[in-house]
Order: sequence, then structure tokens, then C-alpha cells
Amino acid sequence: MKVVEISNLNKHYKNFSLDNVSLSLNEGEICGFIGENGAGKSTTMKILAGITSFKEGVVHIFDKEINKLTNEEREKISFILDELNFPENIKLFQLEKVLKNIFKGWESDTFYKYLTKFGVDKNKKCRELSKGMKVKLNLSIAFSHHAKLFILDEPTNGLDPIARDEILDILHEIKNNGGSVLISSHIVEDLERICDQIVFIHEGKIILNSSKNELLNMYDYFKVDNATWENLNKEFVIKYKRFNDDYIEFITLSDKYDLENKRRANLSEIMILIIRGKKL
Repeated sequence: MKVVEISNLNKHYKNFSLDNVSLSLNEGEICGFIGENGAGKSTTMKILAGITSFKEGVVHIFDKEINKLTNEEREKISFILDELNFPENIKLFQLEKVLKNIFKGWESDTFYKYLTKFGVDKNKKCRELSKGMKVKLNLSIAFSHHAKLFILDEPTNGLDPIARDEILDILHEIKNNGGSVLISSHIVEDLERICDQIVFIHEGKIILNSSKNELLNMYDYFKVDNATWENLNKEFVIKYKRFNDDYIEFITLSDKYDLENKRRANLSEIMILIIRGKKL
């Protein structure tokens, strides 16, 4: 079952447009949404959250047009799009009572379980939380009302490696329980660990949309000296980057060259070279 399906989505601003964006997310999968700042990730996610409107394209959630979802269906969706804005002086146990009246499927025990797991004191006021603690609060809320779809925009931003690892483990649990996750992150190594699918957006256009395993087997990465580069038949080079005349990095489709240091490109290398690399 496709939990999210976006087809030919267009959204126009004065200096930026989403251009025929299409992507889908299946039940029980984690999809990593990657791209540089301003590429269109947050705009797409805000459309899924119902925060931003659109006129061109089709957006379905749970096999239903997004504007036809019932309140019960909307409660099955958890969004972390930016830092949530709660009253600064409200304590977290007081905030929990408010949330309990908002979500019909709210589970107080689950909320407090995650606060404890993340080391967040329920007696603290929102203004007393660090940036990382606010992220953990947002995730605790997201995990506490029987959601089946999680749309997470940079959820681990500001977290230390240990906390990030905890979040990744939780996302694995969600997937194993049949939940679906669309997640963006600039920490692409995290996405490489947990995702089934990768969607790469650049300047409002989807330029790669593949299973993670297919993508990581698609490109070879090379780092060569100038002499090797000058003597290379470059017909298979997709993008390259020169570093102060010291060495050259480049990617090709798999198995085009048999150089000594050949290896498969990782997600970060693919992203950087496709965006910042040069064509011959």
C-alpha cells in the first residue's frame, strides 16, 4: 500500500518553484529526502502537513486526496517540520494535559516513557529546554498518538551522536511495526543507515529516486592524482571536482573503470559531486 503518493506537484514562489515533483512512500518503509538548503524539501513536507497550499498536482495520503482526510486519519500522521512553538512558561507535564485533549489516540504513558528514555525532565518549562531537548520533546509527542505516518524534517538537528542513534533505533521500531517514515536530514550517513528509499531533490526538481541499495550500487567513486586524471579516458566520468591541484574526485556509473582505488560511492559523495561537481 502506498501511504504517500505525490504526482506532478508544482508550487510557484517569486524566486523558487517545485517543478513536477513526484514521489511515493510505501507502508513499512523509510524514505530519505535529501538535497541542499532551499532545494524544496521543507516546502514539499509543509504541503503534506497541510500548512502550504498547492494548485497543480496530486497529493494522496492513505490512498485519499489530502484535502479529504478525516480528523481520525489526520491523527495517524505525525509531523516534525520545524521547532514547535509552545508557551515558554508551560511545564512539560502541563503540556501533556493539553495534548491529551487534542489527540483522541493520545497515550500519556508512551509520552512519559519517551521523555524518560530521552532524559527530558517533565518538570522543566519549555523555555528551559536546550535545542536538542526540544527536538526530543517533539519526537516524544510524535510517537505518542498512534501515528502510522511520520513526516520528519531534520528531526535530529542539534542532537549529539548518542541521541541520534537512539532516534534511528526508534525509527527502525516504527518501520518494523508497519509505520512509514519520510525523513529529511543533512546528516546523510544517518539516512544511509536506516532508509529503504532515497529521493534527491535539487532546485525544486527530483533528480534521483531509487531504492537505497540500488543507488549505493549505481556509482563508483575515485580519488586520483593529476597524472592519473590526465591519462584517463574520461568518457564515463559523470561529475568531477578538483582540490587545489592536489587530487581529483569523480564518479562514474558502476564498473566503467578498473582503477586501483575503485569503490562504490556513498550517499554523501553522490550528493556533493552531483550538486557541486563539474561536467566535462
